[in-house]
Amino acid sequence: MKHIKVFESKYDGISSISIEEFLDVIQFPNDSKQIVIEWWNENRSRINIYYFPFKTSVGIMGSVISSDSVAINSKFNNPPHFLLYLALHESVHADQAFEGRISPYFDTVVVDDYEGFLRAYGSLEREANDYAQNAMLDMGFGDFISSNMQILRMNEGAGSMVFSAMKSEIRKNDPKDLVEMIQKMIM
Repeated sequence: MKHIKVFESKYDGISSISIEEFLDVIQFPNDSKQIVIEWWNENRSRINIYYFPFKTSVGIMGSVISSDSVAINSKFNNPPHFLLYLALHESVHADQAFEGRISPYFDTVVVDDYEGFLRAYGSLEREANDYAQNAMLDMGFGDFISSNMQILRMNEGAGSMVFSAMKSEIRKNDPKDLVEMIQKMIM
């Protein structure tokens, strides 16, 4: 994967961590770790996790960085269940990148197609949220989902803000695709 090689070469000392290491570093409750590990290894084993402080002032909590890797920003002091949800959410964006479905997310901004962006953005975010929500429910974290549903889905309504931020970033760095744009922002 070209993008992951670029990512690793630009960010010396940062490497992917296993789901076990991720759960340890985010201080996930011990009594639930094994359930998550087994679920992840069965359903998300192809996804690499990177956990490090992003070098950006933009409030990015997590992102897809290649078609098989996600990055979670360690700068934010979020609860462990939220960080797991975020990793699951971003893992769907990695699937979308792998399938070639994430390009409209970027291409519509390049051509200044605001309405097209909102459609692509909303669809991709809903799919990622639905997956993360169902995965958390499947692992037995229904209380977390029911008490945080509104917060977990706020990103679905942030299309206008995301469009503006991406437009600015594209003007500044001239990336060729979404993954390159994100890499330039967080490193």
